[in-house]
Amino acid sequence: MRPDANDTIAALSSAAPGNGAGGSRAILRLTGPDAFPAIRRLFSGDAEGVAWPAARDGQTKTWRRISGTLRWRSATLPVCVYLMAGPRSYTRQDVVEVHLPAIPAAVEELLLALRAGGVRLASPGEFTRRALMSGRISMIQAEAIGALIRAGTADEARAWVRIAGTSSRHAPAGLREEIDELLARLELGLDFSQEDVCLMPREQLAERIASLILRLSAANRSQGTDARGLAWGCMPRVVLTGPTGAGKSTLLNALVGREAALVSPAGHTTRDPVEVLHEVEQGLSVLLSDTAGLDSREASPPQALSAWSFTDQAARSADILLIVLDRTNPAGAALEELKQLLGSVNPATACLIWNKNDLVENRPPTAWEVLTEATLRSCIRTQDIDSIVVAAKSGAGFDRLVGYMAHRARQLQARLAAVWSQGLSAQRAGYETAQAALERAQQALRQGLGEDAIAVELREASHALSDAQGVLLRHDGLTEALLDRIFSRFCIGK
Repeated sequence: MRPDANDTIAALSSAAPGNGAGGSRAILRLTGPDAFPAIRRLFSGDAEGVAWPAARDGQTKTWRRISGTLRWRSATLPVCVYLMAGPRSYTRQDVVEVHLPAIPAAVEELLLALRAGGVRLASPGEFTRRALMSGRISMIQAEAIGALIRAGTADEARAWVRIAGTSSRHAPAGLREEIDELLARLELGLDFSQEDVCLMPREQLAERIASLILRLSAANRSQGTDARGLAWGCMPRVVLTGPTGAGKSTLLNALVGREAALVSPAGHTTRDPVEVLHEVEQGLSVLLSDTAGLDSREASPPQALSAWSFTDQAARSADILLIVLDRTNPAGAALEELKQLLGSVNPATACLIWNKNDLVENRPPTAWEVLTEATLRSCIRTQDIDSIVVAAKSGAGFDRLVGYMAHRARQLQARLAAVWSQGLSAQRAGYETAQAALERAQQALRQGLGEDAIAVELREASHALSDAQGVLLRHDGLTEALLDRIFSRFCIGK
């Protein structure tokens, strides 16, 4: 029996507690029309009168975080509940995430209590399947999420994250809709073929099809560029992070040879990430990203605090993470914030960059520098990371720094390109099929064939583009079998 998309479902979304892979918190996820009532029967918030999100007009805030207590039978458990009202949620239905202590018995008991209230346990991939069927994500994105779950390395995982966050960005705007509109006019003409009606002269039809072929051909060429690993999405990303005033922006400008980032003696100059394309060697480019500098929370303005969330996100998604430190003031007041940030990054991406070597006249490291470096290595959970000394203003040490980036980028690019190419293979095949169908329609026009023959080819082109863009058209047995195959490889709570 096929799962009913109108059921309210629940599953453990985080790693199962007690298996060695989980942390101190477990995440239980629900979605469906009764997700809010199901959890509300067991939950009481710490604050009185807190409104649950219910607005669906696109104007009111549709998510909320509420701390409180879960109560069932004689048990009580402190939890944090995240509420996301549909349609502005992952599945376009109401979604609840319960963050609770990772106690196996507690998680199991909560699932039993929810089932007793009419909630069904989710099947593998059912949350993402609902996101796909509701149009929230495309088929390509759904497959990318599945591949992300199965990724064997951190490099593969980061590449699949980018693909999952990417829609069909090379698809010309409105191309499939234009083909469908053309097809509708042709089929309408066929319906009234006994009448003396001409909805579109053949000359105009030929012009429209020729224009569609040109646009689709351009999309195919851009797809080929992606397959060779030269696309923005699969380019190795180099992120500069570190304390404010360490010279990150000066270093980025010196590397690219122009004033790409704003430099000022005042702290917190960089708020939003600055991204610059940079060729580290002939034919090998990276995306350099300068992020907001870290400082003590007490000394930082509110705008800087909000910018740190972007710094944290960029650091965690970096392929190469350059931790820029000032030799005249190794970490300063930012040490605690820096330790917290580095605790969540991938150790394999990190490299320590000691800047402003010219200001200390190349002296040996001080005890303060040695202690700071040891502390940061401990936070990154490895001692096996490179440490490079540079002077951004004079360019000293740049040969080694650029060589390091080029070496890492060469290692990464082939793997990233392979993953990216795999993720876009469906798009490429769909575009090629659509272009071939349009060319056959063009040939049919030249041969004087009837509108019915042309309509067949336009319909084929529309279906091929739908496949390329991950749009589900046919909800038949074949489509359902394909979805079953894809989502059977997912985790239960995804």
